[in-house]
Amino acid sequence: GRPPPPPPPATPPPAAPPAAPPAGFFALDLLTQKPYPEGVDPTKRETYLTDDEFHKTFNCSKDDFIAMPQWKRELLKKKKSLF
Repeated sequence: GRPPPPPPPATPPPAAPPAAPPAGFFALDLLTQKPYPEGVDPTKRETYLTDDEFHKTFNCSKDDFIAMPQWKRELLKKKKSLF
């Protein structure tokens, strides 16, 4: 008799997609490209970032950001294509 065929090579499990942000939040790249996600206020797109993503983007918390003068917030938003 012939030996049994070798087992097929094990395939690695597919890479998990990046964790989707919670409902009501969107990734930065979705908020910087038109058309914006449905229901997003184009003038307040930064508010749709998760706290973690917001901190990575602006290097401050949402509370610190809100406390800044408007010109400074707009400057930061322009740098990140969120204005």
